[in-house]
Amino acid sequence: MALYISSVAQQLSQVNFSGATNFSYFSFVTDRNVLIRISDDGRVLEFGTEEQSLRNNNYYSPTLQPYPGQVAFYGTEADSAARGKVKTIGSAEINYYGAGSLPFKMGKISSVGSQQFQYFSNFDNKALQGKVKSMGIISVDYYSAYENEAFKGKIKLLGN
Repeated sequence: MALYISSVAQQLSQVNFSGATNFSYFSFVTDRNVLIRISDDGRVLEFGTEEQSLRNNNYYSPTLQPYPGQVAFYGTEADSAARGKVKTIGSAEINYYGAGSLPFKMGKISSVGSQQFQYFSNFDNKALQGKVKSMGIISVDYYSAYENEAFKGKIKLLGN
């Protein structure tokens, strides 16, 4: 039996909520311990490294430190939906759905490394349209419009 671990693997590292119920972002960690924070509608919010407290090993600063390594952006030669967006952070490659994609996917992240992103379509519940449906093998379940009004469109379950 062989075990293969990719040197450029990315994995879900954090899910952040503000005010206990309001979703803030998903964080993917790269092989170089760089966090990539992604919104529930598939946009890169920020990226960088965490700064750990000197007095408390369980506390990390909520703001990321700039990543000192190589960062590349899509240029003018790229698809119009990806121009100016982050292309690579170190060895982590970020791909986006192009201008020819369905409108609910256009310009959103299609993959971070090997993690493929899927989104709820225009045929799904109106409260969920355009939100992340899955990231690799991790599915995201939200409260539907038919459930409690206070929870409508908020994350209900993360995982399989």
